[in-house]
Amino acid sequence: MTIPDRIVVMKRCRIEQIGAPLDPYDRRANQVVAGFIGSPSMNFLNGTITEASFQTSGVVMPLPRSMDTAMGRAAVYGIHPEHFRLTDT
Repeated sequence: MTIPDRIVVMKRCRIEQIGAPLDPYDRRANQVVAGFIGSPSMNFLNGTITEASFQTSGVVMPLPRSMDTAMGRAAVYGIHPEHFRLTDT
């Protein structure tokens, strides 16, 4: 992914994202791109945005302050497998 200057991610003849080689991984345009780029692919959790966090089935994930306006709305949280960490707690 470091050889080309630009990369295009397509699905069913539709352009989903155009950008620098690492853009689709670091700043994905939508869930289609996020699920396509990376091996293993990104994990998706369905839940709700509450008090600057994302909650689903007892799991609470942090969100940026810019998400405050979306409180109470359903959302999909995407996380790359390499960002998971096993702990004792």
